[in-house]
Amino acid sequence: MPPEQRGYSIEPRLEGGWLLAEYVLVNGKPTRGERLVHFPADHRTDPTGEVAYEHALREAEAWRRQSPAPDRRANEALRHGVTRLRLAEFTAAEYLPDDHMRELTAAIDAVVALLRQQLEA
Repeated sequence: MPPEQRGYSIEPRLEGGWLLAEYVLVNGKPTRGERLVHFPADHRTDPTGEVAYEHALREAEAWRRQSPAPDRRANEALRHGVTRLRLAEFTAAEYLPDDHMRELTAAIDAVVALLRQQLEA
């Protein structure tokens, strides 16, 4: 039987806020979901959803700490940095025209690829 690993994702919700998901990976592919937690963003007190995102990030980190050691990612700072870049990209999508958004996405993709390449070296 192939080894199982746990994966976590924080995804934006259409109605605002974030969805934190824990799932099991077998051979690098998700096979089943374990937990789903919604972190709603109140449009009056948290219009950008950043507070809800911070709550989801803290909860994900707590879940990660409870997982077996092989499932933990070593470079937490890189993971948080990439997530914040993607959050900025997601937020900018509401305000930028399509051509500027494509340029921003390409730039963020290049930065993420460079960071991951340096990590592997």
